[in-house]
Amino acid sequence: GLVGSEMCIETGTVFQSGKDAIVSDELFWNPHSVTGADLQKRIQDTQAKGQRAGVVITPYAVFQGKATNEQFLDEIKNSGTDFVTIDPYYLGFGASSKELFDWAKSFIPQVKALGKEVKLVTQGFAPKGQEQQALEHNQKMLALPGVSEFINFGLEDAKDLQGDPNWVSIGNDYTAAQPAAAPVANQTTGIASLQQSSTAFNLSLYTSDAADEEDS
Repeated sequence: GLVGSEMCIETGTVFQSGKDAIVSDELFWNPHSVTGADLQKRIQDTQAKGQRAGVVITPYAVFQGKATNEQFLDEIKNSGTDFVTIDPYYLGFGASSKELFDWAKSFIPQVKALGKEVKLVTQGFAPKGQEQQALEHNQKMLALPGVSEFINFGLEDAKDLQGDPNWVSIGNDYTAAQPAAAPVANQTTGIASLQQSSTAFNLSLYTSDAADEEDS
């Protein structure tokens, strides 16, 4: 189960195309994410409604030993997903900016080789005192080749972080605002999840089901 607090902001994932929808968030890392046959079914159901289905992958799943790049690529290949979104946030712990950049630089062409579109989430927030590091991290991410779209996640989207002196805004000028994507039927596609414990503080894109899934 989840530890600490959880937050889901139902503002809609900001994609250029209203037909793009996240159906599983942060594979193998987020306890709410689906993989395997469940992911395949969710993607097929989404595509049957005329939408493009996508998944979110975080490098922290690799750095924390929850998954390997090979597992990610197998899921991407076998699931039938239309696109992959990565969110290599610089949090000031857990992974250095260089580790995150090196992972993304290596992983993006592997996803593209499978014929899948890649999107990347930049961050409009930073650990206090590390604003410059986060800004420089964003600039490195924006220079990565092979990314079709950048989506910015700002501090104002993270309601639970507002008023927390440990996190500050660094602006939202990295990407242009676009119309929100239409949510998948029976789901609300949120842009953030906050999970906090005594040892970890993680910020992520998140998809929550509005209705309970039927047991298969």
